[in-house]
Amino acid sequence: MLQTNTFGIHFTVRERSKKNSELTVYARITVNKSRCELAIKRTVKKEDWKFARGSAKPKTAELKHLNS
Repeated sequence: MLQTNTFGIHFTVRERSKKNSELTVYARITVNKSRCELAIKRTVKKEDWKFARGSAKPKTAELKHLNS
């Protein structure tokens, strides 16, 4: 019998607070339709995040490092 496993990692953000425009970055790991979310202890400004792609806009060296 052939068994297939699935694996995926997606990055999401959530608002830290309504006062400032910083977002907390989370990694969502999916294995065989079972999900787990982990905070990666990084923040990014709202205007520096591409919501459609799920990554930071590579404007600075720090943002390029976050994407890698």
